[in-house]
Amino acid sequence: MVTRRERQREATREEIKTIALKQMARKGTAGLSLRGIAEEMGLTVTALYRYYGSLDDLITALIMDGFDAQADSLQAAVDRNLRNGAGAQLLALMLDYRDWALANPAVFQLLYGNPIPGYEAPAELTVPKAKRGIDIVFSVLMPEFQAGTLRLPPEADPNVIKAALADYPGLDPALLYITIEGRLRMHGLVMLELHGHLEGTVIDPARFYRHECECVIKSVGLPLTEPP
Repeated sequence: MVTRRERQREATREEIKTIALKQMARKGTAGLSLRGIAEEMGLTVTALYRYYGSLDDLITALIMDGFDAQADSLQAAVDRNLRNGAGAQLLALMLDYRDWALANPAVFQLLYGNPIPGYEAPAELTVPKAKRGIDIVFSVLMPEFQAGTLRLPPEADPNVIKAALADYPGLDPALLYITIEGRLRMHGLVMLELHGHLEGTVIDPARFYRHECECVIKSVGLPLTEPP
């Protein structure tokens, strides 16, 4: 049974994280500081250490929350399209990737963008969280690959793929390539859009992004007869 004191402590921890995200939205990831959070909350920096032992601990908590929130959103997008086939599921996931990034730019930048000087994420905590999103992609693609529906894009060289990609236990290099190639397309476009680098060249980022996602999906043999 959770005590009243424990609920209050957890509420304060959540408030600290909320203020930290607002601070990053205003100043960027490198502008995060315990002193700034303490001032906004009317506390001393020493008081914050009762909730997070260091700034690094707070950053790690934000990263873990961010990966979980993103993965939950991606999974929900897939679940809404379970009856529509793998192509529609993958398209829904890819579209949600952009939507989530645009709705949560500070968190997205924390996960994938600007590094924070002096901070090194503890791999044992953050890597399993980061893998959740990739595992969702694999859950969509793996049955299609095993059934022979999924294929390498015509321009892909199997010899290069086999030689250049890491040995991912239990995963065929071709499936790993398909996943990486798709992620490169969607992540690259999202990052360019977030940083304003599509302005002047792409007048409808949402439409262009969807087009690129559909091209990736069709190139690997998945039909899009019932897109979301």
